[in-house]
Amino acid sequence: MPADFAPERWFAHAPETEAVMSEREHWTLAQRGEYVLARILQCLPGSWTSAIGAMLGAFAARRAIRSRRKWVDRLHENFRHYRGENDAEERRRRIIEFIAGVGRVHAEFMVQQKIVADGRLEIIGKEHLPPPGQQVIIVSSHLANWELAYSVLPSLGRPFCLLYLPLKNPVKRKLALEARKRWKGDNEFVPTEAGALRRIDRAIERGLNVLMFIDEEKNGCIRAPALGRTIPYAGNRWFAARLAVRHGLDVLPVHIERTGAARYRAVFSPRLRADEGCADDTDRAQKLADVLDSLQEGWIRSALEDWYWLPYFDRNITQPRDAGS
Repeated sequence: MPADFAPERWFAHAPETEAVMSEREHWTLAQRGEYVLARILQCLPGSWTSAIGAMLGAFAARRAIRSRRKWVDRLHENFRHYRGENDAEERRRRIIEFIAGVGRVHAEFMVQQKIVADGRLEIIGKEHLPPPGQQVIIVSSHLANWELAYSVLPSLGRPFCLLYLPLKNPVKRKLALEARKRWKGDNEFVPTEAGALRRIDRAIERGLNVLMFIDEEKNGCIRAPALGRTIPYAGNRWFAARLAVRHGLDVLPVHIERTGAARYRAVFSPRLRADEGCADDTDRAQKLADVLDSLQEGWIRSALEDWYWLPYFDRNITQPRDAGS
């Protein structure tokens, strides 16, 4: 197993530019091995690739537990606080299962289109989709294999623009971007960097739909959902609400649920629109942002074991570490 497969590396991110991402990078021997493994996994049936990812994830979790990684302590605390699990051995079992699930997701990057083609993705809530061609802002969360949401977006009749946080690991960054570009459509992928929000705004003006994950991480802070915290109006949740108000667009929520090994369900919720009865646009955006946070929190509380950010979530942190600097 490549040394860089450790979960603590999976959860590391850095806001890098597309120019940097496109440069030929010097990879270590372990990273080259990881890339070769990924290409092998791409050739296997989707269920096999997913199972191998789960096996590698469980192995990495046991090693991390023995090494007393900080993110393991966070998982213990979050399972204790949000699931009421006071038995340490049961929490340990849940942590191994959690990281096995993360292993599945990373391996499945290579075979997402196979998972869909094999009928392993069920779609619920099609009645909430807008008429073909009607422009919307799509919001989602990092639940289960969240990337599978892309597979249903071409049915909306427009290309989409995705705001995403690049992985720091250069191999996984390259593989993830390649996987996203295999989805149908002339889509645009915007990394979080200076000018990203202006690019999203221009994409809307050109008629693209926008997809945003509103539970993003920034400098040690998971900005949403609240999950018992008092959080500011900031981050992707706030930006999505402001865009909806500014452009007069509906917000279409969708999240992915795990239903079995390499089996998933995409669930669309009713479209949302900013309240017209508010005092001003700021008030309208705030109320919409509150609705989005409540909706997202419901998804995550129902499937906490499938939430990608759980190892980094600290309920005592409500602002990125660089806030105010």
